[in-house]
Amino acid sequence: SELFRGSVAGRTPRRLCSPHAAGGNVLELALGADQTRVVYRADSRANDVFELFVAPADGSSAPLRLGPDLAVGADVRSFELTPDLTRVVFRADALVRGRVELFSAALDGSGFVRLNQDLASHADVLDFALTSDSAAVVYRANVDSVANQELFLAPTDGSLGARNDVKCASIEHKLGI
Repeated sequence: SELFRGSVAGRTPRRLCSPHAAGGNVLELALGADQTRVVYRADSRANDVFELFVAPADGSSAPLRLGPDLAVGADVRSFELTPDLTRVVFRADALVRGRVELFSAALDGSGFVRLNQDLASHADVLDFALTSDSAAVVYRANVDSVANQELFLAPTDGSLGARNDVKCASIEHKLGI
């Protein structure tokens, strides 16, 4: 499948995606709330390697690939635009084939960052949800073991985030010491 911008006025549709590799398809798309950009997941460059792209919704320039180069068999699994429309957060097995991790990429193409902590060889980021202010993402991962799923919070820009004021103090009385 391809991605075009149509018109109710009957004008010629304008292609928004690059021509695909043989057998390539657009699988999923998201139009920003401001309707100026469309982000889509497609195997445009190599068949069965699903990557993220952003294109102006008016088709005025070529699409821009977002995120890292993916190996054959690796894919972007899911994605979501931040509410402020500056970034896209996505799950992909980009660094290690078969290990699904969480990434964020700027929609201007200026770069991407990994958001999750280091994962064990058999662990994955399972799903995620963005905060309404676009500042953070909550994600569920099985970091240490497949059976042990935990929730994590990370800033969408990949920064370390603000330190909290939690301090561990005098646990001895809880332990009966």
